[in-house]
Amino acid sequence: MRWDWQIGRTFPLQRTGARAVDIYDIDGFLTTPAEVRAIHTTWQAATLPHPKTICYLDLAWEDYRPDGTPGRYFPADTLGNIYFGYPQERWVDFRQLDALKPMLDERIRMCARKGFDAVELDDIDSFDPPSTTGFHLTPGDAQNYLAYAFNEIHRYGMTGLWKNSPYLSWWGRRYADGAVVEECYRYHQCFASSLRGSSQYGITCTALSGRTPCGWDDFTSDKTPRQPTGKWVGEAEYGADHYVCNPGQPCPGKRRFSTFCRVVYAPSYGFTAVKFDVNLDGKTFYPCPHGT
Repeated sequence: MRWDWQIGRTFPLQRTGARAVDIYDIDGFLTTPAEVRAIHTTWQAATLPHPKTICYLDLAWEDYRPDGTPGRYFPADTLGNIYFGYPQERWVDFRQLDALKPMLDERIRMCARKGFDAVELDDIDSFDPPSTTGFHLTPGDAQNYLAYAFNEIHRYGMTGLWKNSPYLSWWGRRYADGAVVEECYRYHQCFASSLRGSSQYGITCTALSGRTPCGWDDFTSDKTPRQPTGKWVGEAEYGADHYVCNPGQPCPGKRRFSTFCRVVYAPSYGFTAVKFDVNLDGKTFYPCPHGT
């Protein structure tokens, strides 16, 4: 199912005709119930009767959110380092799950109340590297926190989406129903075969058939009675990287848009791959296989 990611807008641009999509990943706080309902009932989709909606939630503290007043949903001692490049955001201490449960519960409940179909949890890779947050978190700290979050998402009847963090993708598949991945083509981290043999944080990446494969083909090849064709993965590359060229633009082989789509989108275990603008404001939208 083709997707679009527009968390940089208050309300998404509607894709129609040949550019219609089945999934809109949009901001959970800014999008209203009426807007979610309109997408579900009146907007055109690519293959479905109407599009599905993903509720984007950041697991960091954001001072511009309604729940951002320190001391209420975010006790002061749970706030860590500033998120690099985003001075209004700070990492949180995943070890303090009990203290942060009210925040998690309220945010996930908000997505359900607004009628979203799924939840994307951002900034889950707080242990990579350990100095990131100021708390020196471990993969185990993240796993404990995320297990609770995904169980809550499912309790409200929504789909849960993993985000980045390839060294835990093998574990994330057990809890998540799909994934959103950024720049895996640019950094050669899309597939288990690319990361096989690498080792960090006590985790050694195996082939896809091993115990700890690192890569999102571990999701797409995971076939269950509920998801008989595998789990959906949306992959994003950014124009700001100047790596994947625009459709039809002459450039070296690996950077051609057609090559990107052939490698990431076309295989049976491939992903729904799109080139976006890094601001995710809807201005750049080149979905595989043709960019339209």
